[in-house]
Formats: sequence, C-alpha cells, structure tokens
Amino acid sequence: MKDYFSKHYAIVNRIDALDTDAMQHWYKEQAVYYTRELQPYIGEFKESTILEIGCGIGGILYFLKEQGANKLQGIDISAEQIAVANKYVAVNAETCDAFDFLSNTQVKYDIIIMYDLIEHIPKNRILELIEQLFNALKDGGRVITRTPNMASISGLHSRYIDITHETGFTPESIKQAFLQSPFSSITVHNSYLGNKRMFAINCYQYFIKKLYNITLSEIVTPNLICIAKK
Repeated sequence: MKDYFSKHYAIVNRIDALDTDAMQHWYKEQAVYYTRELQPYIGEFKESTILEIGCGIGGILYFLKEQGANKLQGIDISAEQIAVANKYVAVNAETCDAFDFLSNTQVKYDIIIMYDLIEHIPKNRILELIEQLFNALKDGGRVITRTPNMASISGLHSRYIDITHETGFTPESIKQAFLQSPFSSITVHNSYLGNKRMFAINCYQYFIKKLYNITLSEIVTPNLICIAKK
C-alpha cells in the first residue's frame, strides 16, 4: 500500500515523522523495548547473518546495529518505509517482495526475523513463505516471528486495526503452520508486556476460565512470538 508509513504506521504509533528529534527518540525507545522482548530469543548475534523481512522503518535493525551486529539485511515492500529506514538507520535495507527475495537469495541466514509481517500474507501463500524461510536458513538457524495474538483479549482489535491484514493467528494455528515444514523445534511465547500488566491479564484470564468453565490459551499477550529452529 502506498505511503504505508505516513498514512498508517506513523498515525497508529503516534510518530511525528516531520520531527527529526522525535524520530531519533522513537528509535531509542524501540531499542530499549527490543532489549526486553527480542534479546532473550536471539542470543549472541553480533557475528550472525541476519535478515529482517518486513523491516518497516528499521526499528529492529537500529537495535541490532547498536548492539554490534554487522551482517544485517532488511527488506520491505514499502519504498516509503525503506527510505525512512535508510535515512535514520543507515543499514542495508531495500524495497523487495519477500517471496521474490527468498527465491533469489544465495545467502543462508543464522537468523530471520519477521515482526508483524505474516498476518499480511494471503492465507494461500503462508505455507509457501514458511517453506522458503526454512530453505533460507543455515542448519541450526532460527526464524523469529511476531504476530498479533488472536487468543488475547485484544485479538479482534489487532486483527482489524490494519486493512492490509489478511489473517490472524492463535498460538495453536501459528504452530500448525510452521509444523508443515521440517523445523527441529517450534515454540510459542508471550511477547514482552511487563510484570504488572502480565499479572493483571493472568488474573482476568483466571476469572474468565472460572466463570465460563473453559480452557484459555496460556499465551495471553496482545502479540505472540514463535521461534522455529532448523
């Protein structure tokens, strides 16, 4: 979609795209957040070959670069977002379709990151994408995927906040999709929310389970994180 950053992402995330200081502050805030959420799953990555698919304006690339990663590649279908990423992050990022890139790349990656991307893929192409991800990994490599959690209390809002969203995932269905390719392990986790918020949501879940006598997902955060290892 044309002007995805200025006509959607910046609005939803309250980013003043015209203020350089505000933009730089946003990148620094994101780096703090990713230290809490992404760092536990990415391990020691400074010498890793890393691809981010759907890198947007480069928040994760900024975090990785600041932490010393030097083998980074970002792609996104939005030329506007790539222009912003290259301006503020100065990293290797290009406008490209994920399927085309994965079909043509000769590089094998230690880590492939897909944050807030898989929900934009048409359902009939999701398994194709996951197979391409598997093929693009080195042995022992991993795919780290974040997507809105349809099992959370905010699932419907997350599903329909963006008209380019094609589908939604629960912890069960994201695992089902990745199981169609021969990954050695697939795990699903809560995204970072903070201890106080997690406690409040768990209390809410407990009362709903008791009230309706139903089983609810243990993955309760607005987003879920899926780690698939080759």
